[in-house]
Amino acid sequence: MACDLSVMAGGRLVMLDPLNDTLGKWYEDHGFLRLPDAKTMFMPLRNARSYMEQIGEPFFVF
Repeated sequence: MACDLSVMAGGRLVMLDPLNDTLGKWYEDHGFLRLPDAKTMFMPLRNARSYMEQIGEPFFVF
């Protein structure tokens, strides 16, 4: 699982570049933050894990 790998590899963030402004807004509505002067967005893994637990979904199932 991604959470287990993040602990072993030291990952701290989920980073992404939304394909368009609509998706960027959706990610913002779900807790992602935008880097200043960039399209790139991020969310700390601890926030992502907490969010997924709140909505009752497994964390990053591949």
